[in-house]
Amino acid sequence: MYPLGHFGVALLFTAPIAAGLRPRTQTGFTSYALAAALVPDFDRHVPGLVHHGITHTFAFAAVVGLVAGVLASVAVVASRRTSEEGFGDEFDPVRVFAFVSLGFFVGTASHVVGDLLVLLPGTKPVSPLWPFSTETYRVEFLRLGSPVRNAVFLLVALAVHGAVSWRACPGSGRSLRAD
Repeated sequence: MYPLGHFGVALLFTAPIAAGLRPRTQTGFTSYALAAALVPDFDRHVPGLVHHGITHTFAFAAVVGLVAGVLASVAVVASRRTSEEGFGDEFDPVRVFAFVSLGFFVGTASHVVGDLLVLLPGTKPVSPLWPFSTETYRVEFLRLGSPVRNAVFLLVALAVHGAVSWRACPGSGRSLRAD
């Protein structure tokens, strides 16, 4: 899958979660997931790592989420200590940790699922359950073997994400429920 396709999968993964968040929080959560959507492909730039290897697992997604959450929490605590105006006081480090960790986990995990659903010709299948299983999987559900198809998929995912987030936004008077 191309990068635009991975962004599309991340948008689809975040839509149901973002639907339960306030607008500003939706944006933050979705941004974290999009920032992590291409992290597994850094294996192409690190000597010794195999593409579709360890970075394309749910265990790696969990590690990425945890590291991002810890860094965000440390940043909140540090900003409290160094700010004279109380910057960061409104943020609870534990909640920041959970929120950022989940966003980065979802974004990284969406990449793994994307590579399960769309395997480009000449690429190796993924072992998403490593270290619990080395079984490789290849679903190839979607045919997105071109950049144009990935771009169209991204636009569809953006529309779906926007529609779900907008309609379900708490406090806006909009709801997915049929009253």
